Amino acid sequence: MKIKEIVLEQIKARLSVLCGCEFSSLGVVDETYSTRVYIKERSIAIEFEIDWRECTVFTLIVRMKNGEFPEGYYGCDGKVVRYHLQEIVKRLGWDDSRTLPSINMTGEKEAYCVVCEENILSNFSSQSKLVDEFWGRIVREQDSIFS
Repeated sequence: MKIKEIVLEQIKARLSVLCGCEFSSLGVVDETYSTRVYIKERSIAIEFEIDWRECTVFTLIVRMKNGEFPEGYYGCDGKVVRYHLQEIVKRLGWDDSRTLPSINMTGEKEAYCVVCEENILSNFSSQSKLVDEFWGRIVREQDSIFS
């Protein structure tokens, strides 16, 4: 199995548990250098963007438009529609001690793949814990987050 398949299987398995609760769907969008795995409900979504070149995961909170993803990436109709989770946590003062740095790996391809897989899954694990911890607040305070 390739690293991408292994990583995506583990992330989707973790998110499928959440999908049965308050989220309506789990989806995957595969792009050239990244893959976005998301769970969404009518007004808001969580996207885990896996950057295969940087071997890292970015967690974005997305304001949905009529139950669908907005047209723009960061902005739509003159409004911000995506924020990085760490930015929200820091901006709202929930816990500014949490930072998850981007990781840029170098080295032999085989060793790189093993380290890359470990880094992506470690980043995903850390960020999914932040989502678990702050999801209720994000939903309650989404109007102030996206104002």
